[in-house]
Amino acid sequence: MKKGILIGIVMLITGIISSYAAGKDSVNKFIASSFRKKFAEAREVKWEKLNEGMRACFKIEEQILYAYYSTEGELTAVARPIRSSQLPINLSLDLTKKYSEYFIADIFEVSSENSSTYFVVLDSPRRKLLLRSIGSEGFIQLP
Repeated sequence: MKKGILIGIVMLITGIISSYAAGKDSVNKFIASSFRKKFAEAREVKWEKLNEGMRACFKIEEQILYAYYSTEGELTAVARPIRSSQLPINLSLDLTKKYSEYFIADIFEVSSENSSTYFVVLDSPRRKLLLRSIGSEGFIQLP
């Protein structure tokens, strides 16, 4: 289960950073059924095949969401872009204190089971950083 979540998160971040375009693939009946049950109000649904399942990009009440599914139709994670003001205060303070020379390019909240993880893409004229939250304690830099 955790491996599937990590694969989904890596695919999300890879898509953000590299902005690649993937072909449209058909969705199996297990995934389609699971998606309809969980996100009945979803609009503008677009599916993308991943190495370990599928990702749906869709809108609910003008909020863009990404749902990650295993090939068996299990929802492994849900992600959404957020604003810096939506970060927990400790994480916001950590960004301000340690990364003030960067501007925030993207922030995503990834929820799975009982926890949320935050990913932040920072940019500066010299380099780009990818950070992942470690609980509400702060961020670690990913390679």
